[in-house]
Amino acid sequence: MCDWEKPTTAEEILHAAEELWVQEEREFAYIAMGLLEDGVKFFDLSHIHRIERFIVANSWWDTVDGLATCMYGGGSDEPLPGRLGSARRALDNIR
Repeated sequence: MCDWEKPTTAEEILHAAEELWVQEEREFAYIAMGLLEDGVKFFDLSHIHRIERFIVANSWWDTVDGLATCMYGGGSDEPLPGRLGSARRALDNIR
């Protein structure tokens, strides 16, 4: 049995997911995606750059689809709270 506790803040979730994402075995990316999907309620526009890194670094076709959930909140047509338009437009507005 491990003494690991599920992350409960955006920072903890992103840190854990980043650690998992860089592992060689693809299954760790699936675990990271699960953390990100479960933690979507903690994310806001300030986290978009860190979530984008999962899409552009070591991603596979099936992980990109899963990561869209983090950008748009559980498959909903509505973007994360406080965001209007597509994730790309929101990202461009920040830059």
